[in-house]
Amino acid sequence: MQTAAMPLLLRTALVLLALLCGGRAGGQNGDGRFVGVATVIDGDTIEIHGRRIRFHGIDAPEASQTCARDGDAWPCGRRAAEALHDFLGRRPVECIGEKVDRYGRSDARCTVDGADVEAWMVRQGWALAYRRYSSDYADDEAAARAEGLNIWSGTMVVPERYRRDQEAVARHARTITDCARPPRQSSASAPDRTPHAESGCDRN
Repeated sequence: MQTAAMPLLLRTALVLLALLCGGRAGGQNGDGRFVGVATVIDGDTIEIHGRRIRFHGIDAPEASQTCARDGDAWPCGRRAAEALHDFLGRRPVECIGEKVDRYGRSDARCTVDGADVEAWMVRQGWALAYRRYSSDYADDEAAARAEGLNIWSGTMVVPERYRRDQEAVARHARTITDCARPPRQSSASAPDRTPHAESGCDRN
């Protein structure tokens, strides 16, 4: 029985080992390197095998962001994501970076078939050089600006400013919601601790 069972156990162990190694090759390799077909989240963020990756050194319009051209609004954020999707296709993307940002995304530099993905996005006018973190793509941005490509073909709110404005709007909406709630009745020994009590809402 034991002699007959050993080959089966050995084969099972080999299969499990192969699956484990294959999973590492298709995702993170333990050295800050991610390889695989990417899902595009927006113009500067992708996902590889469930891992969110933020492109290092560039900033693209947010997915919900619009730009203006010839007096008309156009969905530059969505178009940037679509351009990235078309560029990557189903080709394996390789990203290298060990830092993690405050949103839990890996901050990484990515290539596809040896081409710098970040450089391509900036040079095509779909993203800005994010100078706060890197000046590597400043020349690519200058060239795209000079040619009036895509986001440089009209006017645009810088993505970082757009995000701040959206966050401010969200905070204001939360404040209005809190203030709209009726005050909770509290006893003398238990003061009201609902959000409106400390938010400065005018109850007069």
